[in-house]
Amino acid sequence: MEKIHALVLAAGKGSRMRTEIHKQFLTYKGEALFLRSVRTFLSCGIPVTVVTGEEDIREVRRRLSEADFSDAFEACEKTLPCPEVTAGGAERFLSAYRGLLFLEENYAPDIVLIHDAARPFVTEEIITADLENVRACGSAVTAVPSKDTVKIADAQGFVSETPERSRVYMVQTPQAFYFREILEAYERMFGSGEELFGITDDASVMERYGNRRVRLSPGSYGNIKITTPEDLKYLD
Repeated sequence: MEKIHALVLAAGKGSRMRTEIHKQFLTYKGEALFLRSVRTFLSCGIPVTVVTGEEDIREVRRRLSEADFSDAFEACEKTLPCPEVTAGGAERFLSAYRGLLFLEENYAPDIVLIHDAARPFVTEEIITADLENVRACGSAVTAVPSKDTVKIADAQGFVSETPERSRVYMVQTPQAFYFREILEAYERMFGSGEELFGITDDASVMERYGNRRVRLSPGSYGNIKITTPEDLKYLD
């Protein structure tokens, strides 16, 4: 039987949010942001591992133990393990890699979905579309068409290119892959000896170091990322 697992990345410091509390602990309707993503994956019948900072492991475990996931377990009609926690790194790509290593040691799934806890409004429909695309195409990166015209700037800040808007997409998470393929792409990246820059998501790793083209999968404009103080209005 096909094994699927989700990594929820919640190791960020939230420096752009300019708050003392780490953004994964910001609340929406009385629940920490990372718990909302965990609940949605569980509702889809997908086991979850939360990747967080060393200093936050105890707090994440406490909140997971106190959370009531009974509605999610009933929705999926499956027996799932309780969500687990493992330590991430100083950069997002380090957290993703450490999460993948944890899964290799403990679960070795066939498919992995990697999701940012700062996107608490992910839906079951998005997750279902990702799984359909990864099975059909080998990868699935959640994205939506850009509503705005995008300009590419040169080093001096002048416009160098205006890409056709119909071909421009705004990338989100989850990003889904065959587990072994994305793990091997990460290992090639770290073994390359190259300076790691511009690695802002898992698709970037697959694009540069993987053997699989990246397939865009339909997301939602409501699947926003809570990044700056201006985004806090979505939590009201």
